[in-house]
Amino acid sequence: MDNDYYSLTAILAENHKLPCTFTLDVPELGYLEGTERDLKAGTKVELPLWLAQTLSLNELTTFSVPPAYGPRVRAALKASAPAVKLSSFVGAGGWWYRFGARIASMWDNGDSLLDMLLGAFVHRLPPLQDLAAHHASSEGSMEHGAGTGESFQSGMEADEREQSGALVKAWYDSTWGKRTQK
Repeated sequence: MDNDYYSLTAILAENHKLPCTFTLDVPELGYLEGTERDLKAGTKVELPLWLAQTLSLNELTTFSVPPAYGPRVRAALKASAPAVKLSSFVGAGGWWYRFGARIASMWDNGDSLLDMLLGAFVHRLPPLQDLAAHHASSEGSMEHGAGTGESFQSGMEADEREQSGALVKAWYDSTWGKRTQK
């Protein structure tokens, strides 16, 4: 997971919205809320991560961790990580891991969020590898308890889809590459 300035995936992940609360009155920004000319202290607005980070670092806003990383999601991940549909948590494209990692870098208590992200990835890796190796046969059920390959695939987060594609490509190159060299 790169945070490169020119990385399209990093740009897409940073466009997800983060709920922020303004800590002081800000003139001429009322259009963000759609009501007044000025934003008052205590106003809650959802802002793209890249803007929320800048405003938070300058102590103009505070933010709370979005529900996609809250206690309900933590409990669901602990119960059965492969069964959780991460693709629907943070909007278009997913990027649940990248968005969470960026929030963790801004948040004082970020280590617990990073632990949750790592734990989710580790527990979802076996069905992800199984999916890549068996090309997501929707007929049979997966060995690791995620249900059918199709149900797990529909809940895959964007980084997981990229990872499974990379695993399939590596398998294909190692298997078919050897056969064509003979």
